[in-house]
Amino acid sequence: MSADSGAQGSAAEPVSTGPPAQPEPEGLFTALFVIIGLVVVVGAAIAVFGLRVQNMDVMALYDDAFPGDEPIPLGLELVDGTALAGAQRWIVLRRPTADASEDPTPELPIRVALGRMGDALPARRLFAPVAANLPRDLSKDLEKWAKEPYRFEAVTRRGTVVFDGFETDYLVMRTFEDDGTFFDRVRVDLTVGNTGGVLDAEWARDHDGAEVGVLVPLLERIELPAADPDAAPVLPVMGGTEATGS
Repeated sequence: MSADSGAQGSAAEPVSTGPPAQPEPEGLFTALFVIIGLVVVVGAAIAVFGLRVQNMDVMALYDDAFPGDEPIPLGLELVDGTALAGAQRWIVLRRPTADASEDPTPELPIRVALGRMGDALPARRLFAPVAANLPRDLSKDLEKWAKEPYRFEAVTRRGTVVFDGFETDYLVMRTFEDDGTFFDRVRVDLTVGNTGGVLDAEWARDHDGAEVGVLVPLLERIELPAADPDAAPVLPVMGGTEATGS
């Protein structure tokens, strides 16, 4: 072997044993911003899709409950709605004239919430004949509230209402506020078969005289769901529990 060839063999480049070269900081920041941007875009897309599905559920309930072009009685208009877990869908109706300086029809509710559920049990429990859903003597509570107002709610009356041949339970409730005011609500059980249903109507503050009778035109306008003939019968709620017949 010649000297020249030996020199060439010994002139090989040295092997580095140090740490690998780190990427430039600008490259890291660029990659990080790209990842964050993708997360934001995907998250926004999921949120928009979720809101769209929720709005579809809400409008589906509105269309199911109020089919056709006939206006909703009592001057009510759709203002809000939401879809919750457990196949719960709610729509909120409000009477625009209630916002006037002088309400021309104070005997009518200012707001009505209509809900449907994929199970009868949650709705039935709201009307179960337990202590919380029964009228009671409020004299002591009112005496305390008159001296130092605090918030509490009580059932003042319960009974049944009939519309379109459908007889169902209702409750009249009064909420006493810590500012010395009160407001009344009427809650109606619209459960059919295994489909839970509730109508909750609210009157203006300090209006004494909420009556289920004024809701009858609205109740007659609502299209109730058809009962499933193959579903197991729902037994009455007793003590806050309910069973389904086999």
